[in-house]
Amino acid sequence: MSNSEAFIREKEFPRLSDRGSSLRLILETALDAVIVMKSDGTVADWNERATEIFGWTRDEVIGRNLAELIIPPQYRDAHRTGLALFLKNGTGPVLQKRIEISAVRKSGEDFPVELSISPLLDDDVFLFVGCVRDITERRQAEEHQKFLLEELNHRAKNILSTVAGIASRTAKTSTSVSEFSDKFSARLQSLGRAHTLLTAKNWRTTTLAELAKEILSPHQREESVQIEMDGPPLELKPKAALSLTMILHELSTNAVKYGALSTPEGKLSIGWNETASNSGQMIHLHWHETGVLGVTPPIRIGFGSKLIEASTRHDLGGEVTVNYGSDGVRYDFKFPTHR
Repeated sequence: MSNSEAFIREKEFPRLSDRGSSLRLILETALDAVIVMKSDGTVADWNERATEIFGWTRDEVIGRNLAELIIPPQYRDAHRTGLALFLKNGTGPVLQKRIEISAVRKSGEDFPVELSISPLLDDDVFLFVGCVRDITERRQAEEHQKFLLEELNHRAKNILSTVAGIASRTAKTSTSVSEFSDKFSARLQSLGRAHTLLTAKNWRTTTLAELAKEILSPHQREESVQIEMDGPPLELKPKAALSLTMILHELSTNAVKYGALSTPEGKLSIGWNETASNSGQMIHLHWHETGVLGVTPPIRIGFGSKLIEASTRHDLGGEVTVNYGSDGVRYDFKFPTHR
């Protein structure tokens, strides 16, 4: 017996003879894949869970080199080096601890696993018991959580930027603290309604109808049919929905102060449709106010008008036209569906 072998035998490793009657039972009932490897690197045993995870049956793997079955090529040299080191001095960097590493299925697919390896003695011959757990779902959940945190951070920055811009522009066009407070609060409330809609849809899409109804709900008189909406169920992505929220808020605020929602005779009609063009699918949205006498174009362009123009062109990638008639005003918007 060599000095290295004597050194190994003196260490207190579990012996298979101490618990041999339980080993097969453990293999058969374990929830994780359990693989038993001989000191020459070949498979000594393999449970049913290992078959489920890796695709190899027990009959296919017994006596075959384990590294060539489940260890990715880039880790095989390290595996052989670690095994030789242990057989020489009884130590190993990955023994009796949990590590996360890649493994490979029979199909050739790489996937992440949690691995623990424990050595034991069987008549002075070393065996290595590996417990393997497929952590693909856990990794996916971690990646999804990471994505959500990054998305939340991104949205929070966008929200803060939007709020800061609204606050700055509102302050410049307000003549008093009270006026600023009222305008700023109303704009934030509309933004909040849009966020509530999008959150309910997991920030995927919301329909134009749902958005318009939510933003105009504070101005809808229950006893009246003053507001009419009509159009197909068009889906809006989050960024487009938020931009359209601010547009609809400014339009409805103006309608309440000066337009169709300021008088019992007034009527607001909102309609939309989708058409094809050379540049792709386009959404057409019209806002038509009637029943208002003495309508004339504004002498000064206010913050609301600038916001409508900027949001349409820069955020939605579209265009807006305004027509002032004898009894009301009409806004026509056109922007790409994909935005």
